[in-house]
Amino acid sequence: MASRAREFENLEFVENNYAYEDQEMETNVDPANNNEDNNINKEDWLNNVYEYYPDGRIKRRRGPTKLAHLSNLPEGVRIIVKLDRFNAPISKSAGLLGSYLGTLVKKPHLAPLNVLKWNDDMFKEIYHDKLLAAVTKKFAIGPKSRDWLLNQLGNKWRQYKAKLKKKHYKAELPMERVMENAPETVEETQWNTLVSYWYSEEEKAISNRNKDNSKNIKYPHTLGRKSFARKRKEVEDALGREVDRATFFDECHKTKDGCRQKEDSTGTYQFDAISWRVA
Repeated sequence: MASRAREFENLEFVENNYAYEDQEMETNVDPANNNEDNNINKEDWLNNVYEYYPDGRIKRRRGPTKLAHLSNLPEGVRIIVKLDRFNAPISKSAGLLGSYLGTLVKKPHLAPLNVLKWNDDMFKEIYHDKLLAAVTKKFAIGPKSRDWLLNQLGNKWRQYKAKLKKKHYKAELPMERVMENAPETVEETQWNTLVSYWYSEEEKAISNRNKDNSKNIKYPHTLGRKSFARKRKEVEDALGREVDRATFFDECHKTKDGCRQKEDSTGTYQFDAISWRVA
């Protein structure tokens, strides 16, 4: 096998379409007809990782996650993803898988923005399987992970829409004005439907409710991009046994220096040596 990119260090692979653990995830998509990848192919967007200022300053910014090394894997070579007892991915391959899921939901032919609900019948009947087929083309992951994958894809699709709204939606601007400024990454007809929904009373009510709900999150975790499954494996490897809920909750809310969160009388969060227990 050809030499791997640095990002592939310590990962395991299978080749020649070998069925990992003799099981494959079933989808309604024919792999031979699943080669469409027509999203985000505008050179200006792919290469533009700089911001230019009138005074001549040039600032480098983080460009879109492209995972070129993953896209360039030889045909038939896939990365093995191991699951824990809850059928969630663990180990280093899980992080790469998570990043890949984030790129898939930005592709109009796999996760269209003009189908407004993730659990819409059309989305479930057509696009869920398309997304899963795209995942299994690059990753050897067992069929028991199907629910986890769909949950993660749905979350990332909603996060992507939220980022678009935060950047482009302005309540004081006319809807038509926002429609005229479609991002390079979004198909124009899908953009118009999405923007129209942002201005609807239904979406405004949902947005207000979500804002209220976010204020009620008392103890946000401190894991960053690391999944609960990967953190659970780390803790259990260190303990040499299965972790109980209280200990795991405690570990997920520590800072790197071992401090824990505590809500003070002002409603803000402080970090100190006080721990808590889950009821």
